[in-house]
Amino acid sequence: MQGTNWVKVSERLPENGEQVLVVDIDGFIYLATHEYCSFQIITKEDGELIETVARFVTHWMPLPPIPEGE
Repeated sequence: MQGTNWVKVSERLPENGEQVLVVDIDGFIYLATHEYCSFQIITKEDGELIETVARFVTHWMPLPPIPEGE
């Protein structure tokens, strides 16, 4: 993913506990928390929030800064 801030998981992983954006092999993007070589995500199934592990993550990137002002 040239020209972006995406990092290949094969090159480097984020710090433990760091929240990042991840993309999987199907091109889906998730907000995830990196926990000991896995990426934890929250999904919604049948109206319930479920914590699960993102599968087949290929790239990740840091979250952008929060907007300032109004």
